[in-house]
Amino acid sequence: LLKWKGREDALKIPVREWTPDQTKENPNPYRVQRSYLDLLQGGVELTEDELQVAEDYLRSTSEYFRAWRRFVNQPEYELMATPILQEVTQPGYIIPNFLFPQLAAKVMALDLEMNASEMDEEDRFALCMDIVKIGKNRPPPVSIGYLLELATKLIGFIAIQTETPSFQDPILLKKVLTELSEATMSVHVSSMRDFQVMDVLGTMRFAKRGGDFDFDFTPGSPLVDYFHQLLQPEAPYFEMLRDPEVRFYLYAYDDLPFDVELEWIIDSPFRSSVLRLEEFFCVENLTYWGEVVLRSVYFETALNLTRLQIANRIHELETGEKAKDMSHLVPNLLPSVPVDPFTDEPFLWDASRENFYSVGPDEMDDGNSIRYSPTNGSKSVGDVSVWIKE
Repeated sequence: LLKWKGREDALKIPVREWTPDQTKENPNPYRVQRSYLDLLQGGVELTEDELQVAEDYLRSTSEYFRAWRRFVNQPEYELMATPILQEVTQPGYIIPNFLFPQLAAKVMALDLEMNASEMDEEDRFALCMDIVKIGKNRPPPVSIGYLLELATKLIGFIAIQTETPSFQDPILLKKVLTELSEATMSVHVSSMRDFQVMDVLGTMRFAKRGGDFDFDFTPGSPLVDYFHQLLQPEAPYFEMLRDPEVRFYLYAYDDLPFDVELEWIIDSPFRSSVLRLEEFFCVENLTYWGEVVLRSVYFETALNLTRLQIANRIHELETGEKAKDMSHLVPNLLPSVPVDPFTDEPFLWDASRENFYSVGPDEMDDGNSIRYSPTNGSKSVGDVSVWIKE
Protein backbone atom coordinates (compact mmCIF):
# COMPACT_ATOMS: atom_id res chain seq x y z
CA LEU A 1 0.00 0.00 0.00
CA LEU A 2 1.36 3.39 -0.96
CA LYS A 3 0.68 6.81 0.51
CA TRP A 4 -1.44 8.65 -2.03
CA LYS A 5 -0.46 12.26 -2.62
CA GLY A 6 -3.27 13.15 -5.01
CA ARG A 7 -1.04 12.70 -8.04
CA GLU A 8 -1.09 10.18 -10.83
CA ASP A 9 2.22 8.61 -9.85
CA ALA A 10 3.28 6.68 -6.77
CA LEU A 11 5.98 8.76 -5.13
CA LYS A 12 9.15 7.34 -3.65
CA ILE A 13 8.95 8.67 -0.10
CA PRO A 14 11.54 7.74 2.57
CA VAL A 15 10.00 5.99 5.55
CA ARG A 16 10.87 8.83 7.94
CA GLU A 17 8.49 11.07 5.97
CA TRP A 18 5.67 8.54 6.10
CA THR A 19 4.54 9.21 9.68
CA PRO A 20 2.89 12.66 9.84
CA ASP A 21 0.25 11.29 12.25
CA GLN A 22 2.74 9.71 14.61
CA THR A 23 1.91 10.36 18.29
CA LYS A 24 2.79 8.90 21.67
CA GLU A 25 -0.55 7.07 21.70
CA ASN A 26 -0.03 5.79 18.17
CA PRO A 27 3.72 5.35 17.69
CA ASN A 28 3.35 3.42 14.46
CA PRO A 29 0.24 4.44 12.50
CA TYR A 30 1.24 2.05 9.71
CA ARG A 31 1.18 -1.06 11.87
CA VAL A 32 -2.45 -1.93 11.20
CA GLN A 33 -2.13 -0.96 7.55
CA ARG A 34 0.68 -3.47 7.23
CA SER A 35 -1.43 -6.05 9.00
CA TYR A 36 -4.14 -5.83 6.31
CA LEU A 37 -1.64 -6.78 3.66
CA ASP A 38 -0.06 -9.49 5.80
CA LEU A 39 -3.47 -10.94 6.55
CA LEU A 40 -4.37 -11.06 2.87
CA GLN A 41 -1.02 -12.67 2.08
CA GLY A 42 -1.31 -15.23 4.88
CA GLY A 43 1.46 -13.54 6.82
CA VAL A 44 2.08 -12.62 10.46
CA GLU A 45 -0.04 -13.44 13.50
CA LEU A 46 -2.18 -10.50 14.60
CA THR A 47 -3.32 -9.33 18.00
CA GLU A 48 -7.04 -9.45 18.78
CA ASP A 49 -7.36 -5.71 18.21
CA GLU A 50 -5.56 -5.96 14.89
CA LEU A 51 -7.72 -8.90 13.87
CA GLN A 52 -10.87 -6.93 14.60
CA VAL A 53 -9.64 -3.97 12.55
CA ALA A 54 -8.51 -6.29 9.77
CA GLU A 55 -11.87 -8.08 9.73
CA ASP A 56 -13.65 -4.74 9.43
CA TYR A 57 -11.32 -3.83 6.59
CA LEU A 58 -11.89 -7.14 4.82
CA ARG A 59 -15.64 -6.73 5.19
CA SER A 60 -15.48 -3.30 3.58
CA THR A 61 -13.20 -4.49 0.77
CA SER A 62 -15.47 -7.47 0.25
CA GLU A 63 -18.35 -5.06 -0.33
CA TYR A 64 -16.14 -3.16 -2.75
CA PHE A 65 -15.31 -6.28 -4.72
CA ARG A 66 -18.95 -7.29 -4.91
CA ALA A 67 -19.63 -3.94 -6.55
CA TRP A 68 -16.57 -4.38 -8.71
CA ARG A 69 -17.56 -7.83 -10.00
CA ARG A 70 -20.21 -6.46 -12.31
CA PHE A 71 -17.63 -4.86 -14.56
CA VAL A 72 -14.84 -7.42 -14.29
CA ASN A 73 -15.25 -8.16 -17.98
CA GLN A 74 -14.64 -4.57 -19.08
CA PRO A 75 -11.09 -3.65 -20.15
CA GLU A 76 -11.12 -0.38 -18.23
CA TYR A 77 -12.09 -2.10 -14.97
CA GLU A 78 -8.97 -0.93 -13.11
CA LEU A 79 -9.76 2.73 -13.71
CA MET A 80 -13.36 2.20 -12.65
CA ALA A 81 -12.33 0.34 -9.50
CA THR A 82 -10.02 3.04 -8.13
CA PRO A 83 -12.66 5.51 -6.86
CA ILE A 84 -14.71 2.71 -5.31
CA LEU A 85 -11.68 1.41 -3.47
CA GLN A 86 -10.86 4.87 -2.14
CA GLU A 87 -14.37 5.12 -0.69
CA VAL A 88 -14.11 1.95 1.38
CA THR A 89 -10.53 2.21 2.62
CA GLN A 90 -9.09 4.76 5.01
CA PRO A 91 -8.73 8.18 3.36
CA GLY A 92 -5.39 8.75 1.73
CA TYR A 93 -4.53 5.18 0.80
CA ILE A 94 -4.91 3.26 -2.42
CA ILE A 95 -3.97 -0.15 -3.67
CA PRO A 96 -1.88 0.16 -6.86
CA ASN A 97 -3.64 -1.01 -10.00
CA PHE A 98 -1.29 -3.93 -10.54
CA LEU A 99 -2.43 -5.46 -7.22
CA PHE A 100 -6.16 -5.38 -8.00
CA PRO A 101 -6.49 -8.83 -9.57
CA GLN A 102 -4.42 -10.58 -6.90
CA LEU A 103 -6.30 -8.87 -4.09
CA ALA A 104 -9.63 -9.39 -5.81
CA ALA A 105 -9.10 -13.12 -6.06
CA LYS A 106 -8.08 -13.36 -2.41
CA VAL A 107 -10.96 -11.31 -1.05
CA MET A 108 -13.54 -12.96 -3.28
CA ALA A 109 -12.28 -16.42 -2.35
CA LEU A 110 -12.40 -15.39 1.31
CA ASP A 111 -15.94 -14.15 0.76
CA LEU A 112 -16.78 -17.50 -0.79
CA GLU A 113 -15.42 -19.43 2.19
CA MET A 114 -16.96 -17.21 4.87
CA ASN A 115 -20.41 -16.90 3.33
CA ALA A 116 -20.81 -20.15 1.41
CA SER A 117 -23.31 -21.58 3.87
CA GLU A 118 -25.58 -18.57 3.35
CA MET A 119 -25.42 -18.71 -0.46
CA ASP A 120 -27.54 -20.86 -2.64
CA GLU A 121 -25.83 -23.02 -5.23
CA GLU A 122 -26.32 -20.55 -8.07
CA ASP A 123 -24.69 -17.76 -6.06
CA ARG A 124 -21.71 -19.95 -5.24
CA PHE A 125 -21.41 -20.93 -8.88
CA ALA A 126 -21.59 -17.29 -10.03
CA LEU A 127 -18.90 -16.22 -7.57
CA CYS A 128 -16.60 -19.09 -8.57
CA MET A 129 -17.00 -18.15 -12.22
CA ASP A 130 -16.26 -14.51 -11.44
CA ILE A 131 -13.00 -15.45 -9.74
CA VAL A 132 -11.93 -17.57 -12.70
CA LYS A 133 -12.85 -14.81 -15.15
CA ILE A 134 -10.50 -12.39 -13.40
CA GLY A 135 -7.67 -14.72 -14.35
CA LYS A 136 -8.85 -15.39 -17.88
CA ASN A 137 -9.56 -11.74 -18.69
CA ARG A 138 -6.25 -10.35 -17.46
CA PRO A 139 -4.43 -8.66 -20.33
CA PRO A 140 -1.35 -10.74 -21.16
CA PRO A 141 0.96 -11.66 -19.68
CA VAL A 142 -1.07 -13.34 -16.96
CA SER A 143 0.70 -13.53 -13.62
CA ILE A 144 1.17 -17.23 -13.10
CA GLY A 145 1.58 -16.89 -9.34
CA TYR A 146 -1.75 -15.12 -9.07
CA LEU A 147 -3.53 -17.64 -11.29
CA LEU A 148 -2.12 -20.56 -9.32
CA GLU A 149 -3.17 -18.93 -6.09
CA LEU A 150 -6.80 -18.53 -7.05
CA ALA A 151 -6.82 -21.99 -8.66
CA THR A 152 -5.54 -23.56 -5.46
CA LYS A 153 -8.06 -21.62 -3.41
CA LEU A 154 -10.92 -22.69 -5.65
CA ILE A 155 -9.78 -26.29 -5.78
CA GLY A 156 -9.73 -26.39 -2.01
CA PHE A 157 -13.17 -24.85 -1.79
CA ILE A 158 -14.88 -27.05 -4.32
CA ALA A 159 -13.53 -30.06 -2.49
CA ILE A 160 -11.49 -31.90 -5.06
CA GLN A 161 -9.67 -33.75 -2.31
CA THR A 162 -12.28 -33.66 0.46
CA GLU A 163 -15.30 -35.79 1.15
CA THR A 164 -17.80 -32.93 1.37
CA PRO A 165 -18.41 -31.35 -2.04
CA SER A 166 -19.50 -27.74 -2.00
CA PHE A 167 -21.57 -28.25 -5.14
CA GLN A 168 -24.30 -30.86 -5.10
CA ASP A 169 -24.95 -30.30 -8.79
CA PRO A 170 -22.16 -32.05 -10.76
CA ILE A 171 -22.99 -30.04 -13.89
CA LEU A 172 -22.22 -26.73 -12.16
CA LEU A 173 -19.06 -28.14 -10.61
CA LYS A 174 -17.87 -29.43 -13.97
CA LYS A 175 -18.44 -26.00 -15.54
CA VAL A 176 -16.28 -24.33 -12.89
CA LEU A 177 -13.57 -26.96 -13.22
CA THR A 178 -13.55 -26.71 -17.01
CA GLU A 179 -13.19 -22.92 -16.90
CA LEU A 180 -10.41 -23.22 -14.34
CA SER A 181 -8.64 -25.84 -16.43
CA GLU A 182 -8.73 -23.61 -19.51
CA ALA A 183 -7.35 -20.71 -17.48
CA THR A 184 -4.38 -22.75 -16.26
CA MET A 185 -3.72 -24.12 -19.74
CA SER A 186 -3.31 -20.58 -21.07
CA VAL A 187 -0.25 -19.99 -18.87
CA HIS A 188 3.21 -20.47 -20.37
CA VAL A 189 5.67 -21.06 -17.58
CA SER A 190 8.74 -20.56 -19.75
CA SER A 191 7.89 -16.94 -20.51
CA MET A 192 10.28 -14.63 -18.70
CA ARG A 193 7.56 -12.01 -18.51
CA ASP A 194 5.73 -14.20 -15.99
CA PHE A 195 8.71 -14.00 -13.66
CA GLN A 196 9.93 -10.41 -13.74
CA VAL A 197 9.09 -9.43 -10.18
CA MET A 198 9.57 -11.18 -6.86
CA ASP A 199 8.23 -10.52 -3.39
CA VAL A 200 10.89 -8.71 -1.38
CA LEU A 201 9.97 -10.30 1.91
CA GLY A 202 10.41 -13.74 0.40
CA THR A 203 13.75 -12.66 -1.05
CA MET A 204 14.90 -11.30 2.28
CA ARG A 205 13.93 -14.49 4.08
CA PHE A 206 15.75 -16.50 1.45
CA ALA A 207 18.83 -14.29 1.81
CA LYS A 208 18.70 -14.40 5.59
CA ARG A 209 18.73 -18.19 6.01
CA GLY A 210 18.70 -17.95 9.79
CA GLY A 211 21.23 -15.14 10.23
CA ASP A 212 21.50 -11.43 9.66
CA PHE A 213 20.52 -10.09 6.26
CA ASP A 214 23.47 -10.11 3.88
CA PHE A 215 22.89 -7.83 0.92
CA ASP A 216 26.38 -8.28 -0.52
CA PHE A 217 25.89 -9.28 -4.15
CA THR A 218 29.50 -9.00 -5.30
CA PRO A 219 31.08 -12.13 -6.85
CA GLY A 220 32.29 -14.42 -4.09
CA SER A 221 29.80 -13.22 -1.48
CA PRO A 222 27.85 -15.89 0.45
CA LEU A 223 24.55 -15.24 -1.31
CA VAL A 224 26.12 -15.30 -4.76
CA ASP A 225 28.05 -18.44 -3.86
CA TYR A 226 24.83 -20.04 -2.65
CA PHE A 227 23.08 -19.32 -5.94
CA HIS A 228 26.19 -20.56 -7.73
CA GLN A 229 26.00 -23.86 -5.86
CA LEU A 230 22.32 -24.25 -6.68
CA LEU A 231 23.16 -24.19 -10.37
CA GLN A 232 25.96 -26.77 -10.31
CA PRO A 233 25.43 -30.33 -11.60
CA GLU A 234 23.49 -32.55 -9.17
CA ALA A 235 22.73 -29.66 -6.82
CA PRO A 236 19.26 -30.12 -5.26
CA TYR A 237 18.35 -26.60 -6.32
CA PHE A 238 14.64 -27.11 -5.78
CA GLU A 239 15.03 -28.05 -2.10
CA MET A 240 14.72 -24.41 -1.05
CA LEU A 241 11.31 -24.29 -2.68
CA ARG A 242 10.00 -26.58 0.07
CA ASP A 243 11.05 -24.05 2.69
CA PRO A 244 7.81 -22.54 4.08
CA GLU A 245 9.70 -19.36 4.87
CA VAL A 246 10.25 -18.68 1.17
CA ARG A 247 7.29 -16.96 -0.48
CA PHE A 248 7.09 -15.87 -4.09
CA TYR A 249 4.49 -13.35 -5.22
CA LEU A 250 4.61 -12.78 -8.94
CA TYR A 251 3.25 -9.80 -10.81
CA ALA A 252 3.39 -9.01 -14.50
CA TYR A 253 6.35 -6.74 -15.19
CA ASP A 254 4.33 -4.39 -17.39
CA ASP A 255 1.90 -3.74 -14.53
CA LEU A 256 4.44 -2.00 -12.32
CA PRO A 257 3.35 1.65 -12.09
CA PHE A 258 6.53 2.87 -10.42
CA ASP A 259 10.27 2.36 -10.06
CA VAL A 260 11.52 1.07 -6.74
CA GLU A 261 14.66 1.87 -4.80
CA LEU A 262 16.11 -1.00 -2.79
CA GLU A 263 16.72 1.06 0.36
CA TRP A 264 13.18 2.46 0.21
CA ILE A 265 11.70 -1.02 0.25
CA ILE A 266 13.94 -2.45 2.98
CA ASP A 267 13.31 0.49 5.32
CA SER A 268 9.61 0.79 4.63
CA PRO A 269 6.89 -0.71 6.83
CA PHE A 270 5.54 -2.48 3.74
CA ARG A 271 8.40 -4.84 3.04
CA SER A 272 6.07 -7.13 1.10
CA SER A 273 5.94 -4.61 -1.73
CA VAL A 274 7.27 -5.80 -5.04
CA LEU A 275 10.76 -5.17 -6.32
CA ARG A 276 12.31 -5.71 -9.70
CA LEU A 277 14.76 -8.58 -9.56
CA GLU A 278 17.22 -6.66 -11.70
CA GLU A 279 17.54 -4.13 -8.89
CA PHE A 280 18.02 -6.80 -6.24
CA PHE A 281 20.18 -9.51 -7.77
CA CYS A 282 22.33 -7.22 -9.87
CA VAL A 283 25.40 -9.44 -10.25
CA GLU A 284 26.31 -10.96 -13.60
CA ASN A 285 23.32 -12.94 -14.88
CA LEU A 286 22.33 -14.15 -11.44
CA THR A 287 18.97 -12.48 -11.93
CA TYR A 288 17.92 -14.67 -14.82
CA TRP A 289 19.22 -17.97 -13.53
CA GLY A 290 17.85 -17.35 -10.06
CA GLU A 291 14.49 -16.70 -11.66
CA VAL A 292 14.31 -19.21 -14.45
CA VAL A 293 15.84 -22.29 -12.91
CA LEU A 294 14.26 -22.09 -9.48
CA ARG A 295 10.86 -20.76 -10.38
CA SER A 296 10.11 -22.45 -13.66
CA VAL A 297 10.64 -25.84 -12.04
CA TYR A 298 8.50 -24.97 -9.05
CA PHE A 299 5.60 -23.40 -10.92
CA GLU A 300 5.57 -25.92 -13.74
CA THR A 301 5.22 -28.58 -11.08
CA ALA A 302 2.51 -26.69 -9.22
CA LEU A 303 0.60 -26.02 -12.44
CA ASN A 304 0.76 -29.65 -13.49
CA LEU A 305 -0.43 -30.81 -10.08
CA THR A 306 -3.33 -28.37 -10.36
CA ARG A 307 -4.20 -29.63 -13.82
CA LEU A 308 -4.03 -33.24 -12.65
CA GLN A 309 -6.38 -32.53 -9.75
CA ILE A 310 -8.85 -30.82 -12.06
CA ALA A 311 -8.66 -33.59 -14.67
CA ASN A 312 -9.16 -36.26 -12.01
CA ARG A 313 -12.22 -34.51 -10.62
CA ILE A 314 -13.79 -34.09 -14.08
CA HIS A 315 -13.08 -37.77 -14.76
CA GLU A 316 -14.93 -38.71 -11.57
CA LEU A 317 -17.91 -36.54 -12.51
CA GLU A 318 -18.13 -38.02 -16.01
CA THR A 319 -17.57 -41.70 -15.20
CA GLY A 320 -18.43 -42.04 -11.53
CA GLU A 321 -15.07 -43.79 -11.07
CA LYS A 322 -12.35 -42.41 -8.84
CA ALA A 323 -9.40 -41.36 -10.97
CA LYS A 324 -5.97 -42.80 -10.29
CA ASP A 325 -3.85 -40.46 -8.20
CA MET A 326 -0.72 -39.63 -10.20
CA SER A 327 0.58 -36.76 -8.10
CA HIS A 328 3.44 -38.96 -6.91
CA LEU A 329 4.91 -38.74 -10.42
CA VAL A 330 5.55 -35.02 -10.22
CA PRO A 331 8.61 -34.87 -7.93
CA ASN A 332 10.33 -37.52 -10.06
CA LEU A 333 9.84 -35.37 -13.14
CA LEU A 334 11.91 -32.48 -11.80
CA PRO A 335 15.26 -32.36 -13.63
CA SER A 336 18.22 -32.59 -11.27
CA VAL A 337 20.27 -29.97 -13.12
CA PRO A 338 19.63 -27.23 -15.69
CA VAL A 339 19.78 -28.75 -19.15
CA ASP A 340 20.85 -27.10 -22.38
CA PRO A 341 17.76 -27.38 -24.63
CA PHE A 342 19.93 -27.73 -27.74
CA THR A 343 22.22 -30.54 -26.56
CA ASP A 344 20.39 -32.12 -23.60
CA GLU A 345 23.69 -31.78 -21.76
CA PRO A 346 23.88 -30.26 -18.24
CA PHE A 347 24.33 -26.52 -18.49
CA LEU A 348 27.18 -25.23 -16.31
CA TRP A 349 26.96 -21.80 -14.70
CA ASP A 350 30.03 -19.80 -15.66
CA ALA A 351 30.53 -16.41 -14.01
CA SER A 352 33.10 -15.44 -16.62
CA ARG A 353 30.55 -15.52 -19.43
CA GLU A 354 29.11 -12.13 -20.13
CA ASN A 355 25.80 -13.36 -21.50
CA PHE A 356 23.86 -16.57 -21.42
CA TYR A 357 22.06 -17.91 -24.46
CA SER A 358 18.53 -16.89 -25.34
CA VAL A 359 16.15 -19.58 -26.53
CA GLY A 360 13.57 -18.69 -29.13
CA PRO A 361 12.85 -14.99 -28.60
CA ASP A 362 9.37 -14.23 -29.88
CA GLU A 363 7.16 -11.19 -30.28
CA MET A 364 6.68 -11.05 -26.50
CA ASP A 365 10.43 -11.08 -25.83
CA ASP A 366 13.11 -8.43 -26.05
CA GLY A 367 15.64 -11.03 -27.21
CA ASN A 368 17.68 -10.80 -24.04
CA SER A 369 15.58 -13.04 -21.83
CA ILE A 370 16.61 -16.57 -21.06
CA ARG A 371 13.80 -18.99 -21.65
CA TYR A 372 14.28 -22.19 -19.70
CA SER A 373 11.62 -24.45 -18.29
CA PRO A 374 11.39 -28.15 -17.50
CA THR A 375 9.04 -28.68 -20.42
CA ASN A 376 11.43 -27.40 -23.08
CA GLY A 377 14.69 -28.04 -21.26
CA SER A 378 14.41 -31.72 -20.44
CA LYS A 379 12.92 -34.77 -22.10
CA SER A 380 12.04 -36.19 -18.68
CA VAL A 381 9.06 -33.88 -18.29
CA GLY A 382 6.03 -34.68 -20.40
CA ASP A 383 2.89 -32.79 -21.21
CA VAL A 384 0.21 -33.16 -18.57
CA SER A 385 -2.25 -34.55 -21.11
CA VAL A 386 0.17 -37.43 -21.73
CA TRP A 387 0.31 -38.19 -18.01
CA ILE A 388 -3.47 -38.27 -17.84
CA LYS A 389 -3.75 -40.53 -20.88
CA GLU A 390 -1.10 -42.92 -19.57
